[in-house]
Amino acid sequence: MNSKSESSAVNSSTNVDSTTKLNYDIPPMIQRSMEAFRRDLPGLLQMKRLDGQWVAYHGDCQIGFAKTKTPLYQQCLERGLKIDEFIVMCVMPDLPDESDPEELMDL
Repeated sequence: MNSKSESSAVNSSTNVDSTTKLNYDIPPMIQRSMEAFRRDLPGLLQMKRLDGQWVAYHGDCQIGFAKTKTPLYQQCLERGLKIDEFIVMCVMPDLPDESDPEELMDL
């Protein structure tokens, strides 16, 4: 066997296009929730009592605030919302426009 042709076959089958990006859709309700959070954030930041608090959104609806995110997740899930229908975010200065949705899941 020709080792050069074997090597080429292996390289071409395992070569990954470096320009390929992960392609995933953000659920519509998450997108709406993020837009509402970004819209409301300047006003939330003006309320000093909310600094560092967590807020939950379901679409345009602000669900509530808490000192930690856990009670907000519980409240949303108890309302029957699915995990892809709401967000829980910390009230802090704005995130960059180009946020990685994977990073948002760790907040």
